[in-house]
Amino acid sequence: MKIRLSKIASLLGAELLGDDPEISGVAGIDEAREGELTWVKDDRMLSMAENSAASALIVPLSVGLSKKPVLRVSHPRLAYAKALKLFHPGKSFSPGIHPTAVMGRAVVIGEGAHVGPYAVLGDEVVVGRGAVIQAGVYLGDRVVVGEDAMIYPGVVILDRITIGARTVIHGNSVIGADGFGYVKEGHRHVKIPQVGSVVIGEDVEIGACVTIDRATTGNTLIGRGSKIDNLVQIAHNVQVGEDTIIISQSGVAGSTRIGDRVLIAAQAGVGQHLKVGSDTIVASRSGVDKDIAPGSMVSGYPIQNHRQELRFQAALRQVPKLLERVKRLEAVLDEIKEGTSTGDAPSRD
Repeated sequence: MKIRLSKIASLLGAELLGDDPEISGVAGIDEAREGELTWVKDDRMLSMAENSAASALIVPLSVGLSKKPVLRVSHPRLAYAKALKLFHPGKSFSPGIHPTAVMGRAVVIGEGAHVGPYAVLGDEVVVGRGAVIQAGVYLGDRVVVGEDAMIYPGVVILDRITIGARTVIHGNSVIGADGFGYVKEGHRHVKIPQVGSVVIGEDVEIGACVTIDRATTGNTLIGRGSKIDNLVQIAHNVQVGEDTIIISQSGVAGSTRIGDRVLIAAQAGVGQHLKVGSDTIVASRSGVDKDIAPGSMVSGYPIQNHRQELRFQAALRQVPKLLERVKRLEAVLDEIKEGTSTGDAPSRD
């Protein structure tokens, strides 16, 4: 497929400067070939793109003139993402139910929906219009999947879970497993029945091998537009707000409330029964052990203001030198006590 650059400019709302070549694809600077479109974010990247094989560039409004045709936009990376979708619209799925799918009682399949090979749908499942249930998916009793949702192979969605419209769940994720709740009776652990549910909002994307536990009672909630990376654990009764991002290998313990537009970076851990305010950034490998006010940036374990943590880490690297200096000071003091000091003070180096 080839598209005139002027057509791409129109679709992206960009200003075209220069020639109007046919574009056959979109790629990064390093791998772009003749006929392809790439993007730059600043003048430094522009010089790299000028020397690439790309036939045209997406550039910010601040970037100067180029010897190649350019599309000028206010947000180049967003335009790049949209251009990629033009050339890679994604796999299409024909409507209908594969003959190997197992269908429970009173299942409702919306117009244009697809149910793939060996999918298993329990009783009273509702699949919305245009939704795609790929091969080997398990939907428990009374699961609701919204319109145009995409459920990838191997996903398990257990009983009474609600998935919002246009939500994407990648392979081998488990939604609605029992929350981890036990009470001690003597030396034994007695399971607390997990009778709640999970409600996932619209336009959510959930990566591969994510686990989101059902609530003990009530609902575990994932807000509209939130994005959860691969290998994330969300425990029972957690509430995640809208447009929040949780990155790979992070975990959120039970009954914690996470606000809107929060960013939790990779391998962070958030304790139970806490509140993380909206517009907060939790840095990678942080251990959240207390509530966080809205608009904060925190890091470390235990967490503290990110700038304070950076100062602490910088000071920590000076400890070996300080220990050596203390040893030298101790040696001088010992000499003074013995009356043999040379009078030379230890160096600060």
